[in-house]
Amino acid sequence: MMQNDDGFGALLASCVRYKSYRGLHQIGLTGPLLAAVLIVGGLGGFAHAQANQHQTPVSQSSQANTLDAQTGTLAFAGQRITLSGATGLIGMSSEVAYVAVSPGTATADGQVARAGQMLLIPPYGAAVSVQRFDASRLLASLNPQTRTALPNLAAQLTAIKAGQQRAIWLGRLGRTNYNVAAPGTGDAELAARTVTGEAAVQNIRYSGEANPATISQKVVDTFLSALARGDVATAASFLDPVPYGTSDLRGGASDARLMMARELIAQHPWATLLTGSVAIRAEEDNSWKIVGPSGQGELVLRPIGDFIFVRSINVGEIR
Repeated sequence: MMQNDDGFGALLASCVRYKSYRGLHQIGLTGPLLAAVLIVGGLGGFAHAQANQHQTPVSQSSQANTLDAQTGTLAFAGQRITLSGATGLIGMSSEVAYVAVSPGTATADGQVARAGQMLLIPPYGAAVSVQRFDASRLLASLNPQTRTALPNLAAQLTAIKAGQQRAIWLGRLGRTNYNVAAPGTGDAELAARTVTGEAAVQNIRYSGEANPATISQKVVDTFLSALARGDVATAASFLDPVPYGTSDLRGGASDARLMMARELIAQHPWATLLTGSVAIRAEEDNSWKIVGPSGQGELVLRPIGDFIFVRSINVGEIR
C-alpha cells in the first residue's frame, strides 16, 4: 500500500459513485457499509491493553492498543467495554473511539461487535454503534511488530478479508473511504490531535457527559488542578489554541503553548492560592470567578470546535 509523508496508507474506494452520509462516504450499493480502519505508525505505535475481571482503564490517548484473546472489562471512552475472547485493536481519533475485534466480541451500551466488526464510540455520550471494518485495509496497515506479536490477528483478518471480498463481488457490501483512525485526511487528523489529542482533553470529551455546563465545569476544575500541582503538560492542553494556530499546533506551536503554561505556573504560588477555592460561573456564560481564602481571580473560556479552552486567567493579590 502506498503511503504519504505522514505515514498514512492510501485509501482507495471500490467505486467512484458515492453519496455522503453524516461524514461517511457510502458506495452506491444497497449492502451495509464496510468502513475502513487504518492504523499506522505515523499516528503512534501499538500498545497492549490487558483486560481482566475488574474494570481496567485504557489510556485515552491517540495511540492504538492491541487486544490479544482478552476476556473481561475495560473502562474506555466513557464506556464499560465487555470483552469475550477478543483479539483486535482499540483506540481513538479526533472524532471517534473504536474497538475492532477479530475474533471474539466486544460489548458496550447494549451494542455487540463480533468478528469483523467494530464498536464506534462518539464523544460526549452519543450513541454507540456497530459497523463492519475493512479487513483488507486493516491487514495491510499492520506493522511487522504487531504481526509478530499477534499472529492470530493477521490470520483472522485474512479469513475475514476473504469473506468480505466475496460479499463485495456479490454486491452485498460496499467499501467506504471513511477511516475511523483518521477521519478526513491524514494531515488534518495529525493537526487535530495537536489541539484535542491530549489525554486530559480526551478524558473530558469521552467522559460520557453531554451537558455543556458540566463539560465547562470539568475543564475549569481540571485546569485549576493542573496549575495547583504544577502540571505543565496538562495545563498547556487546556490553553486557548487560537494564539498558536487554532486548528494546527505543529511546527513549534505546541512548544510555544507549553512554554506559556510553564510561565503561567511560575507566576503564582497556585497551590496556596487555590487551596480551599471554588470556581463559580459568572453571569457571562464563559466567565468564571475563583473565590478562596487566599485570594480571588477570574477565568475566561473560549469555545473552539467541539471543545472549550481557557482563554485567560487573572488573579488578585494573595492574602
